[in-house]
Amino acid sequence: MTEILIAVIGLLSATTAALIERVRRDNIRVHGVTSTKLDLLAKGLGQSIDRVREATERTEEKVDDHVADHAKGAFK
Repeated sequence: MTEILIAVIGLLSATTAALIERVRRDNIRVHGVTSTKLDLLAKGLGQSIDRVREATERTEEKVDDHVADHAKGAFK
């Protein structure tokens, strides 16, 4: 009877260890995929921010020129 109990405990322990290892490997794989996707998003977001910054700078220059024209009396 003791041998059977030891065998059952061993089987349960081996099964539990195998399941934990599988979950660990899946977690590492999913982490890698998620990390890659986040890197791609961050790269795209950085490019979007740069485009917005450039557009803002152009708009600011246009507004400054327009205000300067008004100050010089170019528009009445």
